[in-house]
This record gives sequence, C-alpha cells and structure tokens, in this order.
Amino acid sequence: MIPLVGFQSIFFSRLKLLGGQWEMSPFVFAKEVGYEGARAREMILHWAQRGLIELKAFDHRRNAWRASYELTPESAVFGINHDVVKIEFCAHGQDDESRLE
Repeated sequence: MIPLVGFQSIFFSRLKLLGGQWEMSPFVFAKEVGYEGARAREMILHWAQRGLIELKAFDHRRNAWRASYELTPESAVFGINHDVVKIEFCAHGQDDESRLE
C-alpha cells in the first residue's frame, strides 16, 4: 500500500489534470493506485471538511447533486450514488495543491 502522502499527491494531481472537477469512486481510484478504499473515502471526506475540495453525490430521488455537508452524517454522501461522487477544487484546495508540486 502506498503511503498517505503518495495517495494525496496522486489524488490532487489527477484532480488538477482533470481541470478541477472529477466524477469518481474512491474505491476504484484507491485500487488503481494501490491504496485502501476505506481510507481513501476517509481522506476524501476529511479534505472536504477542511474546505480543500467540494464533495457531492447525485441524489436520484431529487434528481440533483447534493453536497456532503447537506447530509447527516456527511459520510452518507458515499452511499447515495453507489459510491460515485463529484469532486471539485475549492479555492483553498487549489492553494494547497500548488504547494504539493
């Protein structure tokens, strides 16, 4: 398993490469890069809570994207759309990401 720093670097590099918006599954991405899926979800939620990224899931009942902070608990964002979420950079996240390079 790669270390957290490696996962963080790959994650933010991919997000930047995709133009700051990414629809993904934390488990699929974690498997691709050699990181544990449950820990990937935990870190992605942590980055959203810190304001580095905006984390949303598509709610088919409302036919709309819902932000993680709209849900209780916030981790429920992973269950709405079969673990597929939309991730976007927040301004604070773009600043942090530039320091990773």
